[in-house]
Amino acid sequence: MQRLILFAPANPYSSSSDLMVRVYSSRWGVVLARMLPWLPTPIQRLALGEIYGGTARVADSCLQEIVEGLRSPGTLRHVLSIIRCWFSEMARLRRALRRVARIPTLLVWGDNDATVSLASGLRLKRKLRGSKLIIMPGGGHTVFEESPDEANRMLLHWLSCNPLARPAPARLATVKGRRRDRSRAVVLTEG
Repeated sequence: MQRLILFAPANPYSSSSDLMVRVYSSRWGVVLARMLPWLPTPIQRLALGEIYGGTARVADSCLQEIVEGLRSPGTLRHVLSIIRCWFSEMARLRRALRRVARIPTLLVWGDNDATVSLASGLRLKRKLRGSKLIIMPGGGHTVFEESPDEANRMLLHWLSCNPLARPAPARLATVKGRRRDRSRAVVLTEG
């Protein structure tokens, strides 16, 4: 992995969604989750408004796609399985962050993100020493959908300022008279 771009990623420093996770992990929460895709559109829009930084920012096409996806029993089962193991996965993620701490990373957050707190983004930025944090004013959790043109411009700019380094050519080693390509190895020596 040479670089990362993360939009308000779930992380172990955010507790914004903890209540929602606990609710949907309960028996009644599962019943509610199964009902949500069938509720009237204004209620669905209201529910998604928190994710999008306000109900006015929920595009009709996005609302329709999300609802259609949640009406699929397989999708809902998958979402509920993620929720059931949420806290144990966040603990694993906390331990794994050390392995990516120095990778150039662009973190993007909306300042109205109620799903994954901006405060957790600031803490994540401190842990990921190779990161840059961009905060999009007025944005919610899905700034790439809310402001796609601005998000794309920002991504292209960051990618142009952080080009991929060309990998060094792999050295060939001789093993019993045969050349063996070490490029499959994780560590390559520079030439």
